[in-house]
Amino acid sequence: MIDFSLIETLRWQPGEGFIRLRLHLARLSRSARRLGFPQPIEAAAKLDEAVAGAAGPLRVRLTFAAQGQIEVTSAAFVPPAPDTTWTVRLAETRLNSADRLLRVKTTRRAVYEAARAEYRPDEADEVMLLNDRGEVCEGTITSIFLDDGTGILRTPPISCGLLAGVLRTELICRRQCPRRPYLACRCRCRHALYRQFAARPDPRKPRQELTMFILSLTYVKPNDEADRHMEPHMAWVKEGYAKGWFLASGRKMPRTGGVIFAIGERAAIEAYVAADPFIIHGIAEYDITELAVTTAVDGLEILKG
Repeated sequence: MIDFSLIETLRWQPGEGFIRLRLHLARLSRSARRLGFPQPIEAAAKLDEAVAGAAGPLRVRLTFAAQGQIEVTSAAFVPPAPDTTWTVRLAETRLNSADRLLRVKTTRRAVYEAARAEYRPDEADEVMLLNDRGEVCEGTITSIFLDDGTGILRTPPISCGLLAGVLRTELICRRQCPRRPYLACRCRCRHALYRQFAARPDPRKPRQELTMFILSLTYVKPNDEADRHMEPHMAWVKEGYAKGWFLASGRKMPRTGGVIFAIGERAAIEAYVAADPFIIHGIAEYDITELAVTTAVDGLEILKG
């Protein structure tokens, strides 16, 4: 029996709407699929209902139960002052790097509460957790980015046992934040640890290792239903090209779906696929195949592994 729910915590700004909404919905959809929950098709509508008539910034919390129930609550959002400094402590509590549920945002928070309980409220604004190998993972309510003195932000990989935060995903997708494990003993005091809302990406970043993927889309709803969502889907496709991930795309013949040739990092590609309106609205399913390219025509050598 599943005794926890999925969570998404979002910020809503007047005139802007929900910040990183697509990434939040994509993570929720991806987590639901991996855990065998139903798809949260009504999540976007429920969020819109929660902020209807709001005049000021809000912190909005959505929970999604295994049976499909969605609950949304909100409270006023007051951002910290730009010059705010937090006291960050290191927890004795350790994360289990093999616990794959740590990669999903849920109401299962006993380990984070245990870490917070190690310090009084006046002793720590945030508590940083390591895993069983002594690697830096995350804070109890924040993602961690490390400036190792080069001006390039780095973040631990989720294989260390941590949540795939939406800002973290955004920076990785933009190729602005490499992932690298860091032992706590290597994080010298002169290095700066940034909380998730304080990260400022540096555009001078070395190119990430890229992989070729075939994204095969198959309709699970009639074509006329797919047509109703075609405009936002094509906007999503266009954005994929703008990001430099998509190389070619087109319909299957006969028309049962489509195929996209993509290049990038698997986590980023998977996260972006989950944000396709066809996925969000249950119109289609994707099969993602990694391709180890060994031969390519002149000009496409970048595809070769």
